[in-house]
Amino acid sequence: KIGDLVFEDQNGDGVQDPGDTPLAGVTVKLLDGAGNVVQTTTTAPDGSYLFSGVRPGTYQVEFEKPNGFTFTT
Repeated sequence: KIGDLVFEDQNGDGVQDPGDTPLAGVTVKLLDGAGNVVQTTTTAPDGSYLFSGVRPGTYQVEFEKPNGFTFTT
C-alpha cells in the first residue's frame, strides 16, 4: 500500500501542522519506474489517499495542483 495526506500548508513550511486544512478531491496518480500511470485516485474529505494492491517496485506519486494553489517543498 502507498498513501498519505494532502493538505493546505498554511505557513508554507512543507510540514503538516495543527490548523493545516485537508484537501478533498485532489487527483493523485501512482507512476511506475518508467513513468507510466499505474493507478489514479482522488483524496477523501480528510485529505487522505491510498493505493492498494501495489506490487514491490519503484514508484512515484504525482499530484494535480488544484486551481488557486501552489506546491510547497
